[in-house]
Amino acid sequence: MEEEEAIKRITRLLEMGGTMLATHHDCGAPLFRYKGEVICPVCSFMEAGAPQVPSQAENFAVESEGRPSSKSRPILTAETEGVSAVEFEGRRGIEQTLPPETRDNSEIAHREAVSGKTGSKDEVDLAKEELQRAILQKIREISEKMRDEQDLGRLKSQLEYIKEALKVLGRLRD
Repeated sequence: MEEEEAIKRITRLLEMGGTMLATHHDCGAPLFRYKGEVICPVCSFMEAGAPQVPSQAENFAVESEGRPSSKSRPILTAETEGVSAVEFEGRRGIEQTLPPETRDNSEIAHREAVSGKTGSKDEVDLAKEELQRAILQKIREISEKMRDEQDLGRLKSQLEYIKEALKVLGRLRD
């Protein structure tokens, strides 16, 4: 297995909430505790029948189980929606705080705005305003987290997220 692939698997396990343990497997990779199991990100997934690390799209589907009929709806990702990751995450974060019926309506409004299938300019403007509010809320949340952050790596990534979010806001306002 390539080192790059191993790093991707390790990263994915961390993103999904896995805990990196201080011990290492015989292959040299760090062991992880994920959903109560101790696994090696390299060897555990090479064996037949071993638990697979879900992709980001699959993980998103699991996170959205509270939403109605996820089987009948396509799994949305930044790539499928044609937006930046920051814009997509901002939209996702706001939608998760809305009641289910509002989430579905906002998703429909967004899709119509992106596809250009709306009947009026007002609907597009409403979708833009909603997206702007969502992005601004995310910027506020990240700013609050930055105040207490001591890890320079995290501060840098938070600043990058804010930078991207501000670019998106600028495009929306033009």
